[in-house]
Amino acid sequence: MAILMAFVGGCCFASFLIVLALNPSLDLKRRSVCDGCGYSLAWHQLIPVLSSLGGRCKCPFCFYQPSRLYGFLELAGGLMAVVNTVLFSGTQQIILQGLVAIGFYTSLVDCSLYRIPIISLPILGVLGSIWNHGHKEFFVSLFILAAILSLLFISWWIFNRQKLPLGIGDVLLLLLGAFWFPPYELPLFLFLTGLGGILTSLMFRFLYQKALFPFAPAIFSGLWGTLLCYGMYR
Repeated sequence: MAILMAFVGGCCFASFLIVLALNPSLDLKRRSVCDGCGYSLAWHQLIPVLSSLGGRCKCPFCFYQPSRLYGFLELAGGLMAVVNTVLFSGTQQIILQGLVAIGFYTSLVDCSLYRIPIISLPILGVLGSIWNHGHKEFFVSLFILAAILSLLFISWWIFNRQKLPLGIGDVLLLLLGAFWFPPYELPLFLFLTGLGGILTSLMFRFLYQKALFPFAPAIFSGLWGTLLCYGMYR
């Protein structure tokens, strides 16, 4: 029962975050409307996953059909909530659910607008501090990450004579990863983040024909993946 509730709740919350991230000026007091003509959608057109993947959210007036990608994102949100519920409990589970939520929202905003929401940064730092129980070893992790990023920036400028394709928001997200990990967990975090960055760049290049790609999804996938690997054994 807990797993079912986690899945349904994760799908619903992911659906809300998708709308919130892609519509910054959204009026939360109004009912959901069609993006094509503004028609108010019925309840059966707003069921997460089923409506998006089953084609039920097509507008009956202008026949606008949202992308099925939304349905897959809602499904991913539900599955991630289930993983957090199965592998963790208590405070750890709550923190991981919060991380998934803020990561989901930040990644969607970065994908659509190529910027990092300011509100994501303090929330990520606070959640990381609670997860790491306030251990002062995060100062060592912060120093290591700052040194790696500095060397990366210097090397990139020397050999390419141009700015590193990382925005200040991406750099801050990486540095805030230090609040989550002791030094010995950083290699896996950087490896998974780099792997996520490669996959994201390939997807944007071949599917969307874009050379510029958002890095927030890679950072949060690396962060979440590392916590799954190490968090269960703490």
